[in-house]
Amino acid sequence: MDFKILVVDDEKEFTEVYKIIFEEKGYETQSASSGEECLELLKEEEFDLVLTDLKMGGMSGLELLKAIREQEYSCEVMLVTGYGTIESAVNAMKLGAFGYFIKGNDPEILLKEVSKLVKIKTLEKGNLAIRNKLNNFNYLLDSNNPKFKNMLKVCEKAALSNSNI
Repeated sequence: MDFKILVVDDEKEFTEVYKIIFEEKGYETQSASSGEECLELLKEEEFDLVLTDLKMGGMSGLELLKAIREQEYSCEVMLVTGYGTIESAVNAMKLGAFGYFIKGNDPEILLKEVSKLVKIKTLEKGNLAIRNKLNNFNYLLDSNNPKFKNMLKVCEKAALSNSNI
């Protein structure tokens, strides 16, 4: 599975626990101890998901979310907090968070959210590949017959001209 997660938390124990949980499911996982470190890593590498604590020393999770959106990184962001309130969850979603998870809840809930994101990213990549193939598709007709190929070249030239044919 080619899905990369960056876990951001100033409490090392949490980053280690999340890393174990995600790697057990086959996700490639790295960690950062601050929002600033996360932004530096995002400059160097692409991640599919940034899972960040809401309250950290220095840059908060919401500030990190805003910075990621402003710099238009392609990753999604999920916020994790031990202090879940409806207001903070709504605020996070308004800023473009993919999800919101409360520490202490069943990790299976978090894994289900990540699984949804994996499916969405897989579909997006598949759609992009199909669109690229269609954009690069030049012919409705093609042939291995040299005479027919020559006729197609003549038709192409005629199509590029302003003449009535």
